[in-house]
Amino acid sequence: MAHYKISATFLNSFLQNNKYHGFMDILLKKYSPSCYTEWGCYFEDFLDAYYHNPEAGFVLPDYQSDNGAFQSYVDTGKEILTEEIFQHWCKEIGTDTVWQEWIRKDIEVDGDTFTIIGKPDIYSRSQNRIMDLKTALRNPPANKYAESVQHPMYIWMTGIPHFDYLIHSRQKPEVIFKQSFEMEPEVAEEIIVGAIKKAMAYLNANPPLKNLFVKNFTLDPDTEVFRHR
Repeated sequence: MAHYKISATFLNSFLQNNKYHGFMDILLKKYSPSCYTEWGCYFEDFLDAYYHNPEAGFVLPDYQSDNGAFQSYVDTGKEILTEEIFQHWCKEIGTDTVWQEWIRKDIEVDGDTFTIIGKPDIYSRSQNRIMDLKTALRNPPANKYAESVQHPMYIWMTGIPHFDYLIHSRQKPEVIFKQSFEMEPEVAEEIIVGAIKKAMAYLNANPPLKNLFVKNFTLDPDTEVFRHR
């Protein structure tokens, strides 16, 4: 019986052919940040800092990138951020929350064990919901994340049945676009199992790709340090 580690990024890149996280890059463990992903990290990091210490005042942190295009994109984005926007986000998020805590859970599929690795942006058991922060260049279409395995994965892993994507659009930064999903953890587990079955069937039919997967995603549960983007 084999033992592998995977994430929502891995499964989404396979199922959705994600242009920012191509499946081959995931198999090779290659990661090239884009303007959009760097802006997303900047936004999330600053919101986290402001949420936990609003008394420090509204001061945008410095941001440095090795790529001038990324730096320019972030610099222009800073102009749309105000303290009122972040107060609005903090109110939506509420209190009694856990931010970006690594979690893991094992699942058996067709005789193999898969350790699911993830880090929900925010979750609150008192509010009975998980929240994921997203950024977008334009206003997102309705149900943009309906086919994502991210919310079923975190619902299954935490046992919390309500998941909200909270989306910040540079086109309309004063609005929080919310896309909400509810399902029982048992239903979420069926979705995850189905996604793993599809991915493994594809890999088994393509031996060179399966070899990459075995090389880069085999897990030694006795020695593994659980870090995964």
